[in-house]
Amino acid sequence: MIKRLWIASLLLSVFLGVSAASYREVPLEDKIKDKDLTFCVTFDKFSGNADFAKGNPNSTTFPNLALGLRGIIGFDTKQAFRPENEEDLKFDVIDNVMPQCGTISMWVCALDYSPSDELTDGKKRGNIAFLNMLFKQGPRHIEYQLYEYGDAVYFDWRSSEEPQGWGQIGRVQVCRKGIKQKQWHQLTVTYDERKIAIYLNGVLGAESFLPEKVSKTLDLQPDPNLSFLGIKSRFYEDKHKWSVAVDDVKVYSKVMSALEIRNQYQKLLADQSAAKLQSFEVKLNGVDEGDGHNLDQM
Repeated sequence: MIKRLWIASLLLSVFLGVSAASYREVPLEDKIKDKDLTFCVTFDKFSGNADFAKGNPNSTTFPNLALGLRGIIGFDTKQAFRPENEEDLKFDVIDNVMPQCGTISMWVCALDYSPSDELTDGKKRGNIAFLNMLFKQGPRHIEYQLYEYGDAVYFDWRSSEEPQGWGQIGRVQVCRKGIKQKQWHQLTVTYDERKIAIYLNGVLGAESFLPEKVSKTLDLQPDPNLSFLGIKSRFYEDKHKWSVAVDDVKVYSKVMSALEIRNQYQKLLADQSAAKLQSFEVKLNGVDEGDGHNLDQM
């Protein structure tokens, strides 16, 4: 037992050195005070259950998961989560996450490869799953998938509604060039009935409109027995071969603006004197009158 504790302490010190210089510690009670927050799992209490949830806070797959001896330190020097073997961490979606609208942020760290490189030891790594959500009602479903392939992270929207095929999947991606092995970074995604978006460390990577058939999904009411929120829950060919840690997964009931997402990230920087916070932003929307008119409306 003493040997196991010594090994865990050694691993803690290794990961502590990776993340302590970049981001500040935030007390758990402050992490769960965010406005519009519906679900939050930080792993700070060495548990896989949620620290805050509008619905069921307990994992449906590993409610008794103990993380004390795993030695995985998160972006803020507190405990994080790395799945082992057949672990797929899943939660209920009812009241925890909305099927048609929301914002999700999470921290990710590649422990045994560089996210900046498409190849590791000359070979492709394949798809690596970060987060997925399935909202299913009978034969109908909406699915969101956040995953890595190559040097980029993808966020997909899929639906069982017809038509299927080319152009019927919503997808955005962000490149992770410059992100190193064992470097914590934040991924944030937003989605609503019109479009999806993805951010890296508070900066917008891409946004895209969803296929027109999204209008057919707005009345979907998820069956709690068929639906789930998965954190490092495997899909595609991911087998947990690559060691990836995640931390502070937060779900919000609204689509945050780009400014809100940017400020939220900036507030976590260890050097607050260098943080660049904005109190407001100005957006202009124009109208093209067409028909040869020289003056458009704003």
